Amino acid sequence: MPDETDPPESDALSAQDELLAPEDSARSEDEGAGSAFRTPFVSGQRWRSFQIGDRIEVGTGWCYHAVDVNLLENVEIHVRALNAQTEMRVQAWNELKSMSMPGLLAGGEAFEEGEYRYEISHGTPKVALREWAAYRKTSLDDVQTLVQQLSDIIIALHDRGVVHLNLRLDTIYILPDHEGLSVGIGGLELTTVYNQAELIPVPVDPMYAPPEAAGLANHKPGASLRAWDWWSLGRIIQEVVLGRHVLGLVTNRDVSKVTPEIRSRAESLLLERDPRAPRAGAVELMPPMSQRLTDLLRGLLTSSRGGRWGTDEVLRWLKQQPVKDRYQLARNEELFAWKDRVFTLDEAAEYFTREENWADGVTNLFDKDDEVTLVSFVGERPEYQHVRKQIAELHVFGLIPSWSELPEEVTRDAIASAAWLLIGGEGMRLMLYGQPVDAACIKSLFARGSVADGVPMVKAITSLPFIQLIEKADAGAARLLSTLAGTMEGETMARAIHEGWLNLANPADYARVLMLAMESERKLLELHKTLHARFACSREPHIQQLFSRAKFSHPELVLLASTAAQPERFAYVTHEDWTRERHELLKKRTERLVRVLFWLRLQKAVRAGYALYGPWPVVLGIWISVGVVAGLPQGAGRLPLWILGLVAGAAALRLVSALGLTMLIRRRSAGAQPWVFLSKIERCGREAAEALGAEPLLLRAAVINRELDAIRAEIAGLVLKVVPPPLPAAGRVLPAWFGTLASWALIVIVLVTSYWKPFAKTPVPVDPRTAAAEAIEKALKAGPGEVERTVEDVFYDNPTKPRARWDVTRPEGAPIVPLAKVKPASPDDVAMALIEGQRLLLPYQQSTVDALIAVPVEGAKGSGIMLYDGRNRRVIERQVLSPAQLPADKSWFEVDKLKVFYVGAPPPPPPPPPKRVIDPQKPVDTSDMPEREVRRGTYQATPPSAEQKSTNAQPLSDALDTMTP
Repeated sequence: MPDETDPPESDALSAQDELLAPEDSARSEDEGAGSAFRTPFVSGQRWRSFQIGDRIEVGTGWCYHAVDVNLLENVEIHVRALNAQTEMRVQAWNELKSMSMPGLLAGGEAFEEGEYRYEISHGTPKVALREWAAYRKTSLDDVQTLVQQLSDIIIALHDRGVVHLNLRLDTIYILPDHEGLSVGIGGLELTTVYNQAELIPVPVDPMYAPPEAAGLANHKPGASLRAWDWWSLGRIIQEVVLGRHVLGLVTNRDVSKVTPEIRSRAESLLLERDPRAPRAGAVELMPPMSQRLTDLLRGLLTSSRGGRWGTDEVLRWLKQQPVKDRYQLARNEELFAWKDRVFTLDEAAEYFTREENWADGVTNLFDKDDEVTLVSFVGERPEYQHVRKQIAELHVFGLIPSWSELPEEVTRDAIASAAWLLIGGEGMRLMLYGQPVDAACIKSLFARGSVADGVPMVKAITSLPFIQLIEKADAGAARLLSTLAGTMEGETMARAIHEGWLNLANPADYARVLMLAMESERKLLELHKTLHARFACSREPHIQQLFSRAKFSHPELVLLASTAAQPERFAYVTHEDWTRERHELLKKRTERLVRVLFWLRLQKAVRAGYALYGPWPVVLGIWISVGVVAGLPQGAGRLPLWILGLVAGAAALRLVSALGLTMLIRRRSAGAQPWVFLSKIERCGREAAEALGAEPLLLRAAVINRELDAIRAEIAGLVLKVVPPPLPAAGRVLPAWFGTLASWALIVIVLVTSYWKPFAKTPVPVDPRTAAAEAIEKALKAGPGEVERTVEDVFYDNPTKPRARWDVTRPEGAPIVPLAKVKPASPDDVAMALIEGQRLLLPYQQSTVDALIAVPVEGAKGSGIMLYDGRNRRVIERQVLSPAQLPADKSWFEVDKLKVFYVGAPPPPPPPPPKRVIDPQKPVDTSDMPEREVRRGTYQATPPSAEQKSTNAQPLSDALDTMTP
């Protein structure tokens, strides 16, 4: 039953319009029931057990507050006149009574008396959703809670065949005595069942009614009427979030009081007649908000009734699953309906390509006689003319010659696959029986039935016209099908068929090759790798040509993989056999190249010794010239002797070298002629070319060596059960190099001996202090390795005490100590410095000391320090240095560019032994006296002089010498 037509057009709605003065919208006392009926109640009267109170404004009939005096309970009594819709109202009321939902403020008893129907329901809570939303800012969690609770009630009503049709902020109440936000739905005066035979009269509130109801008094029954409640839910959520009705944004004014003029503008918004105005939902005018909230409002406030969200979409949104909205659809745009569902063409393509819906999809494309199919739907509507044309062209496409031998059901399924691809929107893929057409889909075609059943479908979708048809819409599937078609019909397969490798007329062979053709290149390469692991090569040239390639085309990989099942047929050779054959071949090649390399090395050696191995006249001229040049400085009389001597030496050297080369050639190149006295250099090149033969190889040692290295590396990689003997090597041509080096050495020696004269080098001026410092440093590094102990060692310390190593490290830098005064040292100062330096270094091994020691001295001319060479144990300068400030003990400092270590004041010497008193009357015991004392006839040896205490390495006079000039 069609809807009533839209009301006549009114002035277009615009946000810039100047509104007229509001009209009085007070309702008359008898409004709502028609002129034949009057209100049955007056406030204050008693009816049955109810005390009637004040009147409540409702959309239809009359409603009063009342008190049940028996139960002392507040109730609401709704009175409506009996009419043709009463039966539907009774059904709806019974359904409401049977529903036990806390959020549904359903009624209880109902009475029919006279011409009226009385419906008694419990009193509604005091706080409506409008009052609650007016005092707080709604969050996304609040919206989630509202949608969850309200949608549960709406879905329950719809499942009972009931629609509410009166959802507003004033008919939704905040339930008391509940934790958190809890709401209930009242305002059930318009509730009715939607499965009716006639149009349903329902008053329209354009502030909450959907676009399809705008301006109409009677509405088409059916399940589509449920979309009214979902639109009202969207308007409620929109108003709660925005804080006011969205019409206030559109008209830029307060619309809280609904006047006839406001109702008119609300209807104009719903009718979407002004292209400048927003859509009926006006979601695009709302301020920025979260994506989830935007999706919800766009889905619920879609102008098209068929495209509006319903139960499935809202439940998916509550689960935070992605849901597509159809907000951009126009108000009057119709959607295709199939089995109680509506679809856009894109959605229909996605739905019918599923495996469980595939048969329905084929029916919708080919059954023109059924008016509910898609082909009939697009045929009746001019806006879908392009889709109708596409389907018609596809029907004609099924008659292409390459499909003439295929079964009809196969071609219909192939056409359906292409049709849904072309009808579907952007991103649609070529689907076949619920699967995207890929390698797995093609394999599943053979699994659906027998192999023979899948072959026709593969042949259908791999035909060139079909690939061209779907190429632009699904390039990926087109590439796969094109690859399969090229593999099965290409030159490679044609050659294999011609040579008898396979028979594509056999479904089993066709399926086997096709399965390999659908494998990824990686998988095919793995099969190729496995084939290489099993076999080394093939003796069949055409197989080996494929087997040995580094790069393959896809058909060649498929073909090569198919040969692995019959290795004997295709003459594959195992790795063991190939390794043995390869080693023999490489061994012979190595022997040949080694002979070539030997002659090339000999050629290089004799060319380097051209003065010895060149043509005899040239050699003779070279040596005569050398003799003349070398003999001229010695005088003209000796010139002939120099010439004869050099010529004779060169001849002897060439003869000896020839004998050595002959022995070398016989050992390295069997059967070769000996190297004689008159052999020429050109012979080496000739022998190398003969050994190489006709091969186009460059006669260079580097080239030969590279090939030999490659051969040795290849042989090293061969795995043989028996270790072969080592390969021959070219070796060195030492006799030739001996003659070469000896000849040039003789020439150089003769010339240098004749002309060499010694000459003095010009001294380079140096800084005396720097030179002295460098000399001293050098002396410190090159001292004696070990010295004998001296008399002073025995005198000053225990000779058996071990000596430590000097472990004081010289720093990279040291503070420079300024000198207050420098004075010459007296012999006593030098002696004291030698003695004190010896005492300071007694604890250390002399060979380990590599430092200059600052030794403090006390003399007649004052105190100071002298520099003492710790390794050679001598004074390096006859000067007493008086620093401005004495450095700290055991520290380094720098003076005159020398780094010096100051040990500190030496320990006091041990006291001398007590003198022995000799009794002249008592004989002297000489058993413990030194021999020299016995000879002198005394018990005490004469103490050595100061000069004898210097060192055990040199006399005192030498030690007093400084190292400076």
